[in-house]
Amino acid sequence: MALRKAKPLTFRPTGLSDSQDGTNQFSGAMQLLTNLVPNPATDKTFVPRPAAQPLVIFGGESASGGAPSTALWVVGSSCELLQFPLTANGNVAPTLNIQGALTQLTSLLVNGDDKSFSYAVDFDATGNQYVAAFKEIAGGTGLQYFFTVYAPGATGNIAPIRYVHGSNTGFDAILSQAGHAGICLDDSELTYVGIFDKVYRFPAASDGNAVGTVFLSGLVSDITLALISSLRFDPVRRWIWISICEVGSLNRGLNKILAYDLNGVLQVTLTDSTNWIRPYQVTIGPDLSIYVIDLAEISRNITVFVYAPNSTGDSLPVRMMTLPDTNTNPLGVAVDSNGVVYAAALGSTGSSLYVYPAGANDPVSPIQTIAGANTTFDNMLPGSSPPGATTTIAQLNVR
Repeated sequence: MALRKAKPLTFRPTGLSDSQDGTNQFSGAMQLLTNLVPNPATDKTFVPRPAAQPLVIFGGESASGGAPSTALWVVGSSCELLQFPLTANGNVAPTLNIQGALTQLTSLLVNGDDKSFSYAVDFDATGNQYVAAFKEIAGGTGLQYFFTVYAPGATGNIAPIRYVHGSNTGFDAILSQAGHAGICLDDSELTYVGIFDKVYRFPAASDGNAVGTVFLSGLVSDITLALISSLRFDPVRRWIWISICEVGSLNRGLNKILAYDLNGVLQVTLTDSTNWIRPYQVTIGPDLSIYVIDLAEISRNITVFVYAPNSTGDSLPVRMMTLPDTNTNPLGVAVDSNGVVYAAALGSTGSSLYVYPAGANDPVSPIQTIAGANTTFDNMLPGSSPPGATTTIAQLNVR
């Protein structure tokens, strides 16, 4: 058999890194070879992977380092955690609904007012759900921040398998409401909880009055003007992504997205002075694109902005998805392992969750809409009736 003549191959076009994060080092055992694909016009070169082309994953894993996504999770500010299938559409009930006094998420005063709030969720490798929340300290002396852990398949009025709260956590020094913040787990299952301008870190499998250490602090110059609004772990680059959101001053210069490595070293500061009003939640897509859902103003609907994986400094999005609702409350964004985008907003008729196909860019309509009474997105806690209170989706995540 005749041997084929060897042909020169160009594996890296000029100026393009061999690795997706620009370090020329791959994460894990050949986990990602995703920057380049064979050039369809010639057998001699490789070209950057088109955004619409799926990642090639070795070992059957998703691009984010875990199994392919199977479910959408919704954190309700009315102290509940909801699971929906990725195919959910319409006025549908959740498949799992963790809510009730035994969950530790609920705190009702004697007058029926609800003084509790659940605001973020993440997962460990076995599928346990970690929920960050706060409730009123007995006697009304302040707010107790905490996180709870629920076993896979848990539903109803069920006790958590772990409940982290108490003086050692560092949370009890916080006596006022911080609004929405975040929780995430790294690949060693250390837990990170963001509140105000600090991120606390807890050992794996923490329970009870566990000792929390301050991983990051001083992320904003004035907590009356801006706060941490979400956290997300990036398992490929092993970074913690943090959204910093201004809280009423309309000083858009305070808005930023930060990424820190697990040693607490700042890697990226991302801003968008052209588009952002209040970047509420950040998440990372399977191709390492950066997704930010931004607060709307009267002249603009709530929008999901998508930035290139290596974006830094004052940047412009490469894609965007404008949600149908015009209001002042974005309610979360998540991206599954196929790049499908889930975005929630509070409109005139309550919370709605919109699903967009991978690679979507305006003008685009959602391919699914989850909304209605059966979703329980906007249900009040039984027995609670604070004047003028609203309950909504708080954040989204995908497992």
